[in-house]
Amino acid sequence: MKKRFSKISIHSLGFRIFVLLAVMIVLFCALVAYNNTAAFVLMLERIHENSENTLVLYQKSLDENLSRTETYLYVFALNDADLLSLRAAESQTTGWYVTLNRIKKSFESATPNYTVDGFFCYQEATDALVLYDQTSNPTPLLWNYIRKIANTEDPSSVWNLNEINGKYYLVRILNLNGYLLGAYISTDTLLGTLVDTKTQDSLLYFSDGSLLLRTPSSNVRMEAPRLKWRRYPSYDIDGTSWMAVSHELNETPLSLTLLLKASEYTKYQSSFYLLALIVSLGLFVIWLLLSASLHRWVLHPVHMLTHALEQLRGGDLKVRIPDDAMLDEFRKMTTAFNDMVEEIDDLKIANYEKQLARQKLEALYLKQQITPHFMINCLNTIYQLTENNHADLARQMLQNLSVHLRYTLSSGQTVSLLEELNLVKNYVELSSIRYPGALRLLPSCEESLQNATVVPLILLNFVENTIKYEVVMGKVLDMHIDITAQEENQCTHLHICIWDTGCGFSEDILAVLQKLDTYVNSEQEHIGITNVVLRLRQIFPDAAFAFGNRPGAGAQITIDFPYVPFFRIDG
Repeated sequence: MKKRFSKISIHSLGFRIFVLLAVMIVLFCALVAYNNTAAFVLMLERIHENSENTLVLYQKSLDENLSRTETYLYVFALNDADLLSLRAAESQTTGWYVTLNRIKKSFESATPNYTVDGFFCYQEATDALVLYDQTSNPTPLLWNYIRKIANTEDPSSVWNLNEINGKYYLVRILNLNGYLLGAYISTDTLLGTLVDTKTQDSLLYFSDGSLLLRTPSSNVRMEAPRLKWRRYPSYDIDGTSWMAVSHELNETPLSLTLLLKASEYTKYQSSFYLLALIVSLGLFVIWLLLSASLHRWVLHPVHMLTHALEQLRGGDLKVRIPDDAMLDEFRKMTTAFNDMVEEIDDLKIANYEKQLARQKLEALYLKQQITPHFMINCLNTIYQLTENNHADLARQMLQNLSVHLRYTLSSGQTVSLLEELNLVKNYVELSSIRYPGALRLLPSCEESLQNATVVPLILLNFVENTIKYEVVMGKVLDMHIDITAQEENQCTHLHICIWDTGCGFSEDILAVLQKLDTYVNSEQEHIGITNVVLRLRQIFPDAAFAFGNRPGAGAQITIDFPYVPFFRIDG
């Protein structure tokens, strides 16, 4: 047992994880305590939200009552026959008084159906006021006040707030061109339509923009908010702190305000704040300790390892990690990394030299693949010229052939586009000796593009194939080489289009060539196209080839690769 226990190293990652987990358990216990506090605070906020939702219901109820009363006034103004006949009746006559009385009876029958204190109709020309009040005993001040506002105020589209004999009324007036039709309701009556909330824990009031609370018994002016409880302002009224929730009424300048006694919700606030403070301080101390430990035991060694990997990725094979890690696992990783870098450093030079040799051999092999085919064609032509006693043409062809051989056997893997075009022109001149009057080369290339870097024989291979398969004696074969520059992804590309006026590719051959990758990777007898594709892609991996038949002409080959100025490198 003792021997088994001794195998556990205090510097191992497993032991340190055990220590960290123990700390996390303690931290979790502290978080649970804090979570309970947060849950209690959330419960209080939910209570406030429910109170706000209740207030919204009260607001909608009041807005609906006022809107129904206003609708009644509009309907009465449009449809009541007595109101219409009042316009035509002569004042101070029996019929006039009877009409006024019927209007009052209409108000009396309608009042119980609406939340109002009374309705009135005022005739400006005769100063006649018909008023029905549910109290059946309206004060003279109410009569005088209605006459006053009828004569001095312009009716508005909302319920106006007015103070009459110490009470506050909402008054709605319709202007009927000489007649004023209206209704009024006290704030006490409006509050009476709601459930009773005047308990010791909450109060329901009306308030205006100045935060003046009007109650059935008294008026209280609230000062600026003393503090904020979440998003609810708190006010001091008669030495008691109240939290206020308000909503504006749509049809009036008033707001409906609900006051909640703050002491009922905040009496445990101090203790929870103290607990939150203690937990926060504890978490901060634990965070400091954990940060220091993790940085020393884990983060610092990992940082050294990742930094070394970045240097290695940048090509620095001399990078080494100091073997001073505190954890056994990181010490093993450091040793393995250092050993691996040493092995890579030893293998890099040998692998690089081997790769260069392989690329050189591959390039030479690919170039040599094209030489026998070209030599055979030229030698056959020279033989035919000597047989036909055309010594001058044979000498000319031998001279041109030496230019071709010197070009083909050059050690450079790239040439300029101008050199390749000159080679093609020379080859067409050689072929014209064999096929007199049958060939015509039509090159088109801007002078600024003639210095582009290309691989040798990139054009000659396709021109050679065109002459081999398309020449018909007695008919001129036009061969076009159109070279332009195109901008692609903020990079200049060389676009080469080679086409002729021959018969074009057959459907079978075209189907094979359009699957270029499969064609290049397969073993086939004709290696010219494969040679060009492989050598060009060795320098320009994204080089693109396309094969097709040009409308109204013959075969067409397009080659697209980046434009790179040519710089000759001897060797």
